[in-house]
Amino acid sequence: MNRITATMKELVAEVIGDGNMFDKARQEKAMAADSKGAGLNTPPEADPEPARQGMIPPPDLRPMRNFNPAEPAILHDAINDSIVTWDWERADDFRQKAVYDAEGRVAWEGHVFDGWGNVLGG
Repeated sequence: MNRITATMKELVAEVIGDGNMFDKARQEKAMAADSKGAGLNTPPEADPEPARQGMIPPPDLRPMRNFNPAEPAILHDAINDSIVTWDWERADDFRQKAVYDAEGRVAWEGHVFDGWGNVLGG
């Protein structure tokens, strides 16, 4: 368990804002994929996925500093550029383990949340 995956390095880089570490993690991940060869469904000439630096949450989402984990919500995961439906029953775990950065993002359980909204849009 001494080895950190590129995905974990990316998460750490996203939380602390070290762009160089983010680039290095992406390069390591790409080199590891190259050493394994192309996948069955990936043509050998396929371009690698671009790095997702500086993802911007969808408009109309609220800052994470105003998020109440005890309420149902949707959250924007900056790592995967996806919307996650919040399970309010995990509020206590979130309160204990969430790590906020200087830009207002929250790292928790492999996600980096940078905005939230009400489930019903209100």
